[in-house]
Amino acid sequence: MKKNKAYVIKSLIEGQSIKLVYSGISYSGIFKEIDGDEEDGSIILKAIDSPIMLGFEIPKISDIEIIPVMNKKCDVIFRNQDGQELNLEITYSEEKGTLGFEITGNPENMKEHNGFHVTLSNILIQALSE
Repeated sequence: MKKNKAYVIKSLIEGQSIKLVYSGISYSGIFKEIDGDEEDGSIILKAIDSPIMLGFEIPKISDIEIIPVMNKKCDVIFRNQDGQELNLEITYSEEKGTLGFEITGNPENMKEHNGFHVTLSNILIQALSE
């Protein structure tokens, strides 16, 4: 069931991903704020992967929807010549803007891991954390 524009605008929370149609052109971005009131003000969006802010007059928006939050996941495997593996699962929460790490491996006892694959995984975690 599609919700009407006024309902969606009233339910917006800063940081949500939204998609809107303005003057026949579709825009996607991160909701920042409403400048003015919910009927004749403007919606301010931050462009995705850019510091640019865009303003859209609410009366001229023909369609608006909230895009469900996506969590992104990436698996990285470090394997040495002795058969030891470190599996690094990296997750990104779009809603919270945070990175999470989970390390598993073969052998399961992490104290038995040593060598170059451990050094590389440590460097990657440090670089992503900064």
